[in-house]
Amino acid sequence: MQKPVILIIDKHRARSPLLSQYYNYISRPDGPLNIIIDDRVDVPAETIIKERLGKIKPDYIYWGFTIGTSIMKSYDYINSNNIKIILDIGDIEEFTADSKIVSQNFEKCKISFIIARWKRLDNYHSSYKLNRYIMKKEWLRDVKIIHVPWGINPDTYQDRKLKRDIDASLICTIYRNTHHRNRRIIKNILCNMDDKINIKIDNIWGDEYINTLFRSKIFIVDGSKRDFMVQKYIEGPACGAMLLGEIPSTAKDIFVDKISIAEVKDYSKIDKQIMYYLEHDNEREKIAKEGRRRIFEVCTLEKVVKGFENAILADWKS
Repeated sequence: MQKPVILIIDKHRARSPLLSQYYNYISRPDGPLNIIIDDRVDVPAETIIKERLGKIKPDYIYWGFTIGTSIMKSYDYINSNNIKIILDIGDIEEFTADSKIVSQNFEKCKISFIIARWKRLDNYHSSYKLNRYIMKKEWLRDVKIIHVPWGINPDTYQDRKLKRDIDASLICTIYRNTHHRNRRIIKNILCNMDDKINIKIDNIWGDEYINTLFRSKIFIVDGSKRDFMVQKYIEGPACGAMLLGEIPSTAKDIFVDKISIAEVKDYSKIDKQIMYYLEHDNEREKIAKEGRRRIFEVCTLEKVVKGFENAILADWKS
């Protein structure tokens, strides 16, 4: 059976494992899409297409998170061959900041689809911000938004049988900007607790990151002011750690205080919550178990990518 051909251009992102899992899943041999993945973000798309596909032209070019120049170097080729662009915006703040890099890369091509990494919600502030930005840009005039929240491959998170010897962990980047204010507060509090409990504060990824989550009793998260379910909200429970953090607006059906997460409303008092749940093993373990169950029930790739695949198939057949 013939399938739509999609060329994905994006670098491998070791620090974003769910993105790699997503690409691997949508390119599965028995899936409805014919996908080729290439990481040469600064090589002209025309060159990549000729090398990878020969005389075949892709129906779509899927532009991933990494900013590069492949598209910019191939405007005429893309437009003359009626190749549609799918744009995965990733960070909503960065995308809508009116960056010259974003405009230079895409404004001369027809953008057909934008992938938004949150669940569709009426009057949700990030959707409002994105729609307002789209209305201002001629090159986004006819774009359609596909909501594809983060999902996981459950096989990656099978129990590794590691001892849970880390009481609380904070694994993330921490910059001196307004979006990371809560992270700085958490870090300062944890540093003052490290003589009482076993704390892990780091910026790691790959197997070391996953192993740390499997060793953690409590995994502290924040949404960096984005208010939608970022990757860590899925990875922590998948590894059996109890989440401690605010509840994202897009995931209130998954995360419920004292049921599948321990909600934080004031990060300056997080030390009291940490100590409470370390002293009440049964409560903590029950919350962690329910969080893991819900993630595996709702957030598998099989479920979250259906909207994307169906939207592309419907467009290709029209």
